[in-house]
Amino acid sequence: MGGWGGRLLLLAAWSGTILWFSLDPSPPEPNVELLAWDKFQHAAAYGVLALLWGTFLVAFSEGRHWSWFRAFAAAVGYGALMEVAQVVLTSTRRAEFGDLVADAAGAGIVCLLAATRRTRNRSEGP
Repeated sequence: MGGWGGRLLLLAAWSGTILWFSLDPSPPEPNVELLAWDKFQHAAAYGVLALLWGTFLVAFSEGRHWSWFRAFAAAVGYGALMEVAQVVLTSTRRAEFGDLVADAAGAGIVCLLAATRRTRNRSEGP
């Protein structure tokens, strides 16, 4: 499935994966030291989420920069919802402001790089 349908499917699948890991009472922990670091996991997961949101939104918008800003806001908003959901829906997980900061950092880096790359490619011309 290509086009917007494929992008939407990937976005939904990744959002569901984050939901599962966020609410799982004992999520799996990777054996690789860097990958086991909680804040790196948050930054990477929400960076991918922002990338998926951004590519979906750019396909439907003429304002690419605004699309990446919206992707950043959507990823951080989803991260905030997951932190609240951990408190409300589980008894073994807790909300951490540091996790939300890591979510925002990962999403922000990806969106900034993507927006900058798009601008640079357009300014170079055909």
